[in-house]
Amino acid sequence: MSNLSPPIWRGLLVVLVGVGVGAFIGWLNKRVDEPRPTQGQQTTQVIVCRPRRGWVIFGCLVGIVAVVGGVTLAIYLALGYGEIHGRLFFIFVSLVDVLLGIYFILGALKYRVILEPDAIALLGIFIDKRLHRNEIRAKKYTFNAGGKLVILYPVLSLSGKWTKKITIAFIYDRNADIENWVSSIPTLGEPYRPAR
Repeated sequence: MSNLSPPIWRGLLVVLVGVGVGAFIGWLNKRVDEPRPTQGQQTTQVIVCRPRRGWVIFGCLVGIVAVVGGVTLAIYLALGYGEIHGRLFFIFVSLVDVLLGIYFILGALKYRVILEPDAIALLGIFIDKRLHRNEIRAKKYTFNAGGKLVILYPVLSLSGKWTKKITIAFIYDRNADIENWVSSIPTLGEPYRPAR
């Protein structure tokens, strides 16, 4: 690389970063698929709930701003404009910014709640949780800054810990279907009655 002039190897660095980001987006894009029926599973009434359009637009806009900011900073550093002390720190910040932007964009596009007659699943970029109705012990409604949430608690494991609990925010296009699906599950604190 010492034979190449600084603008050429900096340009190559920007191209390599772009190819890496593209490969990462491709990998994340393949990570979340539509539900595949398992053996013996009924597929007659599968409902796919996607985030509402407002949440998708918001997530994509935040992601685009983060990616553009990170790429702009990376190009600025690669081309050597200005005297920036702590260049390595700013390269790290630009990389984190780009990755967070990609996460927001793909998160807005890929999150799903899958409602089946006997199971519920939450799918996302790094989330793949599924509970059968007979594995759910109780539900709990709560609120945060984003709005209403329902937490589905599975039956206690042998160690006495909650495993695989699912938290669903009511930001989906089919909130009524989600509410209907969880309506028969007892609220946390009520006696446990296994599903039949």
